[in-house]
Amino acid sequence: MKKSFILFLVTALLATATAEQNAVIYGYVLDEKTGTPLDNVQVDIFMSEDPSRAVVSKHTDSRGFFNTSVQGNKNYDIYIRLGEKNPKQSVYVSSGAIQKVNFIVSMERISEQDIIEQPYFLVFVAIAVLVIGVILFDEVYMRHRKISALETDKEKLKSRIESTVELDEVSTLEKKRDRIELMIKMAQLKFHKRQIDDESFREIVRDKQKDLIEIEARLSELKKQKKKEDLNPSGPDSVVGVNQQQK
Repeated sequence: MKKSFILFLVTALLATATAEQNAVIYGYVLDEKTGTPLDNVQVDIFMSEDPSRAVVSKHTDSRGFFNTSVQGNKNYDIYIRLGEKNPKQSVYVSSGAIQKVNFIVSMERISEQDIIEQPYFLVFVAIAVLVIGVILFDEVYMRHRKISALETDKEKLKSRIESTVELDEVSTLEKKRDRIELMIKMAQLKFHKRQIDDESFREIVRDKQKDLIEIEARLSELKKQKKKEDLNPSGPDSVVGVNQQQK
């Protein structure tokens, strides 16, 4: 019954091929060891003169059978797609011909190849996961260390601010400077704890840095002035000292 059906199908295709000066390519894809038909295997047929595009793409049925009509008087390259393996056969088909092309493949060798390649893939995945893990651990660890250092600096600045007595302009400016540095440290802490975004952090630091520059410039000026006064003292005590030296 099956043979009769196949014969009928091939005859019908032959009639169509003859009418249109075409030809028929058909065949089976079978397992080499067991002879079992391989179904749903993709079969691609290319003209040998143009391997860039398949002229026909089919799949085998449950019997491993495929068939198609092609242009006659042409050379064809026929491939079947089995994972990484693409067995090929080349045939010349004349007009009106019925060309049988069978593929007998070793599924055992293909399975062995998959087993061989699988460990390499698993090793690659394991290495990739390890590298990503190390990077993430390093980032978390370094962020934790940075946060701890900032917390320590913040507490030191708080203590220094509380202990500073504003006796003159210099001490007042130094206390103001410490407060601004404390604000910068607190902004850094919030940034590393993901409480503020990068843009907000940069804006805060930029504004506070401007204030720091102004304070440092004024402190430098006052310190130079004080040093100059120490080198050239003036006032009643210095006048008395000069008169005693003249006597």
